[in-house]
Amino acid sequence: MIELFCLYLISSLNNFNLQILEKTTNSITLNLSLTKESTEKFGIGFIISPEPPHYHYQLKMCDTVEKAEEIYSNTPIEAGEPITIKNYNLYPIFIHPRFVYGNKKINIQNMSLKLTFTPYTNINLPQSLGQVFQKIILNYEYNPETKPLGFLIITPNSFYDAVLPLADWKEKKGWKVTVSRLSETGNTAQAIKNYIINAYNTWDPPPEYVLLIGDEDSLPAYSYTAPVKTTDYPYTLIEGNDFLCELLIGRLSVANLSDLNKVVAKILGYEKNPYPDDTLWFKRGLMVGANMPTNMTTPIPTKRWVREKLIEYGFSTVDTVFYPMASSNITSAINQGVLFVNYRSGEGDPNGWPFPDYRNDSLYHLSNGWKLPIITSITCYTGEFSAEPCFGEAWLRAGTNPSTPRGAVGFIGASAASTSSRWNNSLDYGIYWGILKEHIYNLGPALYRGKMEVYLNFPDDTTWNSGSSFYFHTYNLLGDPSLDIWTGVPKNFVVNHQTSIPVGTNYFSVQVLNSSSQPVQGAMVSLYKKNDTKEVEFTDINGWASFQIRTSTPDTLFVTVTKHNFKPYCGYAMVNNSAVYVGYHSHTIADPGGNNNGEINPGEIIQLTITLKNYGNSTTATNVSAKLTTPDPLITITDSIKNYGSIAPGATANAGPFVFNVSQNIKNNHTIKLNLAITSSQGNWNSVLYLVAKAPDFEFRRSQILDGSNGILEPGETSDFTITIKNNGGLIGTNISGTLRSKNPGVVVVDSIGSFGSIAIGDSATNSGNHFRITASSQLAPGHKIKFITMLFGDNNFKDTVEFSITIGVVNTNSPTGPDGYGYYAYDNTDTGYPEAPTYNWIEIDPALGGPGTVLNLLNDETKKVNLPFNFKYYGINYNKISISSNGYIAMDSTWIADMYNWHIPSAGGPPLLIAPFWDDLDPNATDSSGNVCYYYDTGNRRFIIEWSRIQHIHNPTIPTPAELQTFEIILLDPAHYPSQTGDGEIIFQYKKITNDDYWHNYATVGIEDYHHINGLEYSYANIYPPSAAPLANNRAIKFTTDQPDPFPGIKELNEWEAGSGKLEVYPNPFRNHLSIKFQIPKQKVVSSQYPVASKYGVASSQYPVAS
Repeated sequence: MIELFCLYLISSLNNFNLQILEKTTNSITLNLSLTKESTEKFGIGFIISPEPPHYHYQLKMCDTVEKAEEIYSNTPIEAGEPITIKNYNLYPIFIHPRFVYGNKKINIQNMSLKLTFTPYTNINLPQSLGQVFQKIILNYEYNPETKPLGFLIITPNSFYDAVLPLADWKEKKGWKVTVSRLSETGNTAQAIKNYIINAYNTWDPPPEYVLLIGDEDSLPAYSYTAPVKTTDYPYTLIEGNDFLCELLIGRLSVANLSDLNKVVAKILGYEKNPYPDDTLWFKRGLMVGANMPTNMTTPIPTKRWVREKLIEYGFSTVDTVFYPMASSNITSAINQGVLFVNYRSGEGDPNGWPFPDYRNDSLYHLSNGWKLPIITSITCYTGEFSAEPCFGEAWLRAGTNPSTPRGAVGFIGASAASTSSRWNNSLDYGIYWGILKEHIYNLGPALYRGKMEVYLNFPDDTTWNSGSSFYFHTYNLLGDPSLDIWTGVPKNFVVNHQTSIPVGTNYFSVQVLNSSSQPVQGAMVSLYKKNDTKEVEFTDINGWASFQIRTSTPDTLFVTVTKHNFKPYCGYAMVNNSAVYVGYHSHTIADPGGNNNGEINPGEIIQLTITLKNYGNSTTATNVSAKLTTPDPLITITDSIKNYGSIAPGATANAGPFVFNVSQNIKNNHTIKLNLAITSSQGNWNSVLYLVAKAPDFEFRRSQILDGSNGILEPGETSDFTITIKNNGGLIGTNISGTLRSKNPGVVVVDSIGSFGSIAIGDSATNSGNHFRITASSQLAPGHKIKFITMLFGDNNFKDTVEFSITIGVVNTNSPTGPDGYGYYAYDNTDTGYPEAPTYNWIEIDPALGGPGTVLNLLNDETKKVNLPFNFKYYGINYNKISISSNGYIAMDSTWIADMYNWHIPSAGGPPLLIAPFWDDLDPNATDSSGNVCYYYDTGNRRFIIEWSRIQHIHNPTIPTPAELQTFEIILLDPAHYPSQTGDGEIIFQYKKITNDDYWHNYATVGIEDYHHINGLEYSYANIYPPSAAPLANNRAIKFTTDQPDPFPGIKELNEWEAGSGKLEVYPNPFRNHLSIKFQIPKQKVVSSQYPVASKYGVASSQYPVAS
């Protein structure tokens, strides 16, 4: 398993539901419910930590009768022996459902579990996987400027020379490329996998991408358990027994050298020289599909969903060819030029799509040339590359010769004949959500994001034949997994750099501008000189990338600049011999007045001895001197000039040390730039040095409430409190003390001083001898997160800070659920201790039962729009209309989506602005359905009501099975008459008669979600509830509101803003002394702020320029 902390796996026993409620850098809170009686120990996942995790749990349990054959443990939970992966420890967490408690035998029904652990300092995922998991692992911080690692190409010997141009391009882009012949790897699937495993474990850098060359006759694939015919996915499974991959793979499935030359030319042409004559094709897409066979209902809605997202992204034209339209329309659209062709229907075969009929021989009619699309064929069997040639291979190989291509540059398709719509739809959503919303712009990661969408939406589904693992294996990529995906018209770089440098140059800089001469930030710049220089950097805010390099021989230094939706820059600088050139060669550091460790530490006086070399080949440099300067304000140079005398060609020379003072405030790993100006009688030159300082650097590891009870700070409780900190820096921290500050008035620090002693590099310490002491207000609600900051002090004026949070009290079904990232909470009618808790009071509006409502006459899987009689603010935006679906939900504003397949919240699927009291497959027109979907405006009480009255619940969409009649309603309260703290409208769900038993559809989805599918509050999905949520039942009421459960501030951390604008709400008043809000914007602009200083005094506002 890849090193993903806190990403849990679902047990194959399928006898429990597990929900992650909270993740921090050092803890994870879970809720575990057993869905059927279990007698054997089972695992719920892993914790990645250098030390065994600690745990605290609460149980709902019942006595059980002891049976002789049953085994009872002494504990309900244990951490197993660690599994070591790449120097990381993974601790499996096991549950014992039967255990001894006192003199009783206990059977667990429900467990609330908090695991605390020591996190690793850094878990560095490669760029390929990091972009996939950036939104999936809540406490993972993806760095978009992660540098490329290795790229492994495996090829039959006969194809070796033909693949070298592609390898050369990938090398120049920044990867460390290795091309391995089958004569080196072995020619069986297992031998090739062993070679990949060895590369992953021992190469520096390890490969993050693997590209296989040739069809499965010439380079074997895996023949996996039926129904998967052929798959390359097992090559990516390096560690563990799970189905999460460690690297990403693709295959150029070609039969001969001619095919390979065409495919390599396509990839190079697509990435390096995108077709420039008709830029409109960069804004076009094509959706193809059919609700076929006749029982299919979701493929075309799925295509419409993808089309809608492409239009939102900025595509100008996204054509649709839906059966029974003629297949010639497909050819016409592709010949015109499209970036994506997305297909969905209920059938496919190795020879192509049956609805509309589009086969291998149809590709002969294409003339799209260099306007090469990516094909996502989300249906059965079209990617079965053991059938020669399958439909995917035909797309890839199409073309007359390398200069006259047609077809596609990449193809995603299934090798199996038995995929299912629900899982296929989820995969389709995930691929395009990743590309369009999460900025995943490489083809292999985009496919893997689609697979992770399947994984996330089917948490209980681990069976091979139809479960998540099946879709991970059956969907393969025929193409380059690292392919940079175009999503708009390519822009052009203007790149400035030297074009000729002498041998010995150690510094090189590149400036990257756009066509308007504005700096481009975040462009990846790669320098490559064979057997000498291999460097990658990203441009800064001013468009500069700076490199410290070695140029020991004359040759060509290739300069390559890439960034999404920019045409790559491919340039070079010649490295030439010169008669005389003096430059930096090496250096030594001495700190005799400090700790004498040969490193740069805070407060030290450094003696820096620099050795110079004459890299010239014929002339002696005379009267050589050097002056050291720095732009760094933390460095003060006190002895800056040294004389070196004469230096013969190829010789080195030393002089006395340069001397500089280091500030006490310098931080660990701070990079110091030093400029060396060298003069001689023969000329002047410049060199640059980058030195790194070492200092203590502390991070928070864990906290502990010392209350002599349950170890949890309860409302109204006063307790001693300790924290553990770790020194991740490069220098011992001596005599470290800390001052604790609460960032929330709900907790008062009574004793703020703690002592930690001296902490060596890599060690941890706790203020166990000098505790903090804190008091929680009795008004705090259980579940409220309180943020703290500890200011650390040490010898030599050392200063640092660590921040962390704790959770107040224990959440149970009498607590509110939430908040989500925007600030919504859900209160149900068991939360009677809170004024926001609703009281169940059914409002009957069905005319058939004497109600005053208007019947919508919805068909199966239909949505209709209805105007609201008042503005309703939802996630900060006012709306005056809603869309009502037959399938148990509404959406603010207008949508055509009427998806019978429900998804988790938030997720890519479903409509934007979702409000879902019971999203599942419901059919008002089923034979046994006796009710209506209706709406009514209660003018006297200023509330708008939507009721699903006696609507048939459908199980098993493949063979639809009518089940219970469900009756429930939504009540939208007029915000003008029912004000909330933020002005957002309040929503009430009521359930008169409800049965949540559709396991086929992952039960029902209950909750709300914003427009961007980023923020949402999930009350239930897959029959999994947070501990705070009372299960759905007759006479249940749930209220969604932004009103907090206590009077203390909630500071919400928003997800990534859409480019161009963002909104941050901080509430409620008051804050004490000051409030600091940190944010980032995509470019310099004027930002406005508005905050109610106090409700009776009005609003403070300001405008000010902010740099990005």
